[in-house]
Amino acid sequence: MVNILKTIGYVNTFLIVINSENPRFDEQLKISIQLYIDMFSDTFLKHVLVCFTHFKNDPTSIEERNKQLSSTDKDMINDF
Repeated sequence: MVNILKTIGYVNTFLIVINSENPRFDEQLKISIQLYIDMFSDTFLKHVLVCFTHFKNDPTSIEERNKQLSSTDKDMINDF
């Protein structure tokens, strides 16, 4: 993949897809991101989009998340 991307000369976007039912920033994800930074330099991060899948956003799910977490969705977005 890296060789092909190097022949193209540029990448517009890297998409990191995370299952929101298991949204942990685990060691494997950390290693993968570091590998891409090593391959494409730290400018890699300027081209990253993060997509959360399986994210339930109905009122019941939001209320349930707020009960389980120490902060609300809005607080987490603001903190991020």
